[in-house]
Amino acid sequence: MTEIKPTDFSSPYYLSNSDNPGVGIMGVKLAGANYWTWSKAMSNALRAKNKAGFIDGSTPKPKEGTSGNGFWEQCNSMLIGWIFNSLDPNLQPSVTYITNAPSDVGRLEAEVFLGKRDLDTTD
Repeated sequence: MTEIKPTDFSSPYYLSNSDNPGVGIMGVKLAGANYWTWSKAMSNALRAKNKAGFIDGSTPKPKEGTSGNGFWEQCNSMLIGWIFNSLDPNLQPSVTYITNAPSDVGRLEAEVFLGKRDLDTTD
């Protein structure tokens, strides 16, 4: 297995000092009907940060107890924060269950796009 080097700028495990789970990484907020716009903007932002592999599975979770597992968990937590902060505030309570960004993003897509959950906001 390749050694994980989170200090290497080209590593998907790299997190810069400016990365923060409490800050949004894009200007589009998911509000239900704009799922495809949000999805495209989120995909672009994650590619720019070299984190798309955590969502598409090309950066798989290392086995429990290996040195890379902790780095993966750290990045997963960052992704969860970024996703949470990219949602309209009215939607945030409905996705507080997210604990695993790769599997839960797919569930979020199904719930929004396939209409399993009404996420449209009306004031």
